[in-house]
Amino acid sequence: MAEPRSPHDLDLGEVIRRCAQETDRFFRRERVDPRYCFELFRRALVLQDQGAWDAIYVQYSPLILNWVEQHPSFPSLSEEPEYFVNRAFAKMWSAITPERFQEFGELKAILRYLKMCTGSSIIDHLRWEERYHQAQDSQDIDILDQARTSDTERSVLDRVDRELLRRCVEERLHGQAEQTVFYAMYILGMKPREVQKQHPELFPKIDDVYRVRQNMIARLQRDKGLRNCLGKDA
Repeated sequence: MAEPRSPHDLDLGEVIRRCAQETDRFFRRERVDPRYCFELFRRALVLQDQGAWDAIYVQYSPLILNWVEQHPSFPSLSEEPEYFVNRAFAKMWSAITPERFQEFGELKAILRYLKMCTGSSIIDHLRWEERYHQAQDSQDIDILDQARTSDTERSVLDRVDRELLRRCVEERLHGQAEQTVFYAMYILGMKPREVQKQHPELFPKIDDVYRVRQNMIARLQRDKGLRNCLGKDA
């Protein structure tokens, strides 16, 4: 049976499988067909397919982690490398709207932008740390803590009453892992490493916490009903 002409004709599972195969070929320095990975990004960013979002996180987290560890400022970073993986994805997903996706005509352009977001996340963090250490009183530190939150999370979770936040968000959470991350991090104020240590049965590795949080935030940001519930413009 002849193979479909375009990745558009394939189901998501096949696109994911072919993207992984082509990525392996790339690292073996073999000739690659970038259409399948490009299609994966298209489904995530244009169609806003949650399965495609999840696959991209799994597929490209190791690449971003490598970029973070190769960055000249990496030895001085106070956060775990996985933190910057999360921030890089958040920056990209916030910036590349369905309308903007057409500006990225090929996979190389998307990956270049993702790498730029990685570097930008590191620079933002270093600048925040510098301002943080210069803060003279607790009020300044509180303001800086708010500024540190990513635009993606701030657009959904900041400046709302916690009880209202719980009522609006809880019914939109998918499964125990998301419920645990949301309650622990946004109600109790726990850090990802603390969440992982307390719930190893849900999060065997710390990057599992980052992955669940990123997927949750990306989906909530697109939820117009949530924004209405929180009293924000849709």
